[in-house]
Amino acid sequence: AIVACHLWAFYEKNEISAATNLWKRYEKEISESLVPDFMAIGHIYAARSYFVKGEIESAHGILDSLERISYASQWPRIAQLAYWERLRFGILHLQITKAKAKSMIETHKDINLISDSVPLSEEMGSELYGLIRLYILVGDFDKAKKLISKAKLHSDTRVYRKIKLNVFSAIVAFNSNNLREAMRFMNTSLKLSFPGGFVRCLIDEGDAVVSILKEMYLNSYSFENESSADSL
Repeated sequence: AIVACHLWAFYEKNEISAATNLWKRYEKEISESLVPDFMAIGHIYAARSYFVKGEIESAHGILDSLERISYASQWPRIAQLAYWERLRFGILHLQITKAKAKSMIETHKDINLISDSVPLSEEMGSELYGLIRLYILVGDFDKAKKLISKAKLHSDTRVYRKIKLNVFSAIVAFNSNNLREAMRFMNTSLKLSFPGGFVRCLIDEGDAVVSILKEMYLNSYSFENESSADSL
C-alpha cells in the first residue's frame, strides 16, 4: 500500500523516472497485494508512467497484468479500471473515433455514476471520468456539463476529484469557445493542485489543457498562486 501510494505521488509530481524505478523494484509486491485498490493504484500509475515515457507496449502490458489479476481474483470493479484506462490512452492518441465513442456512451450512460462513497482507486480513473471524456470527444457538451455538475455535488472533501472535474469543466468551456469560463475553471484547478504539488492530473487531459494554460499566460490571467502555473 505504501509503495503504491508513493508511486502515485511520484507520478502526480511528474517525477516519471522515480515512478518507473519504484515499479521495477516492487512490481512483485504490488501485484501480490491482497488489497485490490492499492494493487490497482500501483498498476495504473505504473502504466501511466510508461505511457508518458512513450513506452506504449510496456504500459499496455501492465494493464494486461492488472486485468489478469482482477479476473483471477474475481474483482470485476478493478478490471473495469483497466478498461477505462485503455480508453484514456486511446483518446489521447486519437485512436477513438466519434462513432465508437457514441457506441460506448450508449453502453454505459444509464449506470449510476454518482455516489458519496467512492473507492480510493476510482479517484484516479473511473467510469465517471471515462464518460465525461467520451461526451467531450463527441461534442455533447451539455451532457458533459450535467454529469460534471452532478459529480461536483459529491466532491466537497475530495480534492483530487475536484481538480479533475474543474479541468473537465475548463475543457468543455474551451471547446465551446468560452475562453473566460475555461480560464476560470482552470484557475480553480490550479489553486487546488498547488498545495499538494499535483501536475499530471491537469496536463494528462491533453492538448486542450495546454492551450488553456497558454491563453491564461498570454492574457496575463491573475493567479492567486502564480507558481502553480509556472510549474506547468
